[in-house]
Amino acid sequence: MAVGDITIKVLSLERLIETKRKLTRPKDRLMLMHLEATLDERRKLGR
Repeated sequence: MAVGDITIKVLSLERLIETKRKLTRPKDRLMLMHLEATLDERRKLGR
């Protein structure tokens, strides 16, 4: 992703979910529910 003259590396939503699934911290598990819901909505909208 480019921001002005700077290139920033970001994870795709799918990759972020995959990463969070491997972690066991409570805050990661909580965020995982939200990320998966977001992915479901994006798929329903065809994005």
